[in-house]
Amino acid sequence: MSETNTKQISSNSQGYVILYILLAVLLLTGLIFLFKSSLFEKRAIDARILKDEIYLNENLVFTDNTPKASKWLWEFGNGAKATTKTGAYHYTKPDTYIVRLTVDGELRQEFPITVRDTVKAAAVDSVLTISGPTAGLVNEEIRLEGDGEGKDFEWSFGETGRVDVKGKTALYTYRAPGKYVVRLRSDKSRKPAYLTVLITDPNAEIVEDLVAPEMGKEKRSMISEPGYRQ
Repeated sequence: MSETNTKQISSNSQGYVILYILLAVLLLTGLIFLFKSSLFEKRAIDARILKDEIYLNENLVFTDNTPKASKWLWEFGNGAKATTKTGAYHYTKPDTYIVRLTVDGELRQEFPITVRDTVKAAAVDSVLTISGPTAGLVNEEIRLEGDGEGKDFEWSFGETGRVDVKGKTALYTYRAPGKYVVRLRSDKSRKPAYLTVLITDPNAEIVEDLVAPEMGKEKRSMISEPGYRQ
């Protein structure tokens, strides 16, 4: 083997050695980086409360989903504590509190909470009544009064099939004789009030049929047709 070939082989061997060393260094660097990342990675707390504003008749619902967590300390700002991952707490006084969570003794997060006094539900089922005459004449104004809680009152007099008057006091004039059902609704009552009113025409026979709400318009139309007989 010539001296030239020997030098070439030696040079190639040195090149491979250097390449192997570089690959080993890169591999070792990568392993060290992965090891440090997994060992010293910064954990982030993953906790929440259901609502940050509650009333005294509600519970504060809390939960934590921090990965690999094994120990919890919830402090509710009034001396009370809990050591569960998830739960509920009931405050006894309205105030503003700072809820603090400590996970595994090192991760912390705070939640401001407003606890308001219990609000009494407004009356939504006030009893409605109607006072006024139960009989009248065609083309003569009648006056009815509503009694009950509320701001918005709607009267249907059973003749037109729609709301005829708004307000606690209602004035209405019937155009056709009949027995009508007056209906009163309010924004504070689930059930309407009803009153049956008999309207007569001195110049015609009394209509004995009961006219239900939203049927008066049809009844009046029938009465006005030529040849109509009850």
